[in-house]
Amino acid sequence: MTDLLDALMRTRPGDGNTSSTSRWPAWHATAPCLGHQADFYSFDRDGQARAKAVCAKCPHTAPCLDEALSLPVSQDQGVRAGLTDRQRRRMPRRRS
Repeated sequence: MTDLLDALMRTRPGDGNTSSTSRWPAWHATAPCLGHQADFYSFDRDGQARAKAVCAKCPHTAPCLDEALSLPVSQDQGVRAGLTDRQRRRMPRRRS
């Protein structure tokens, strides 16, 4: 799990990655979840609650949810758009 968090933190905008080939959409650069990766990929309820509180104040929940639902289920993990991966699995997936 730590390797996953480290990889995510290295590729998120705002973390020092200046690569123009970043795979993240532009809205990620202003997302309030920057710096909270540990909570967003937490398996405990407290961490998930902290992540959902950040999502509740985020103006990017719609594109975040669209992005999460476009991912294969195996890559859709953690809290995104205020929903856990378990909650999103109950939603219809979008085809890429």
